[in-house]
Amino acid sequence: MTKRTMLSDAILSSDILSTGQKKVLNIICSSDYPISVKGILDIMGSSKQAVHISIKSLLERGFITKHKDRVFVYKPNKTRIAELETRYIQKLSLK
Repeated sequence: MTKRTMLSDAILSSDILSTGQKKVLNIICSSDYPISVKGILDIMGSSKQAVHISIKSLLERGFITKHKDRVFVYKPNKTRIAELETRYIQKLSLK
């Protein structure tokens, strides 16, 4: 299993994120560079409001960070992502 696949599985199986947050976080983590809301919208195809709600929650909970680069771009917070991976590994070892 590749690191990216394991991370995606960890995000999608997380019980501490909503469905919308999982989708947004998975897109942000899958991107090779910080991604804008427009980039997320283009991939997700969800409403702008739904994406903004998920981004706001992920920011407040520390899963992503926001930086200004002409427009705001988002990237994963490595510490919180590592926490999701650890939870996933622990969940697999209990099975």
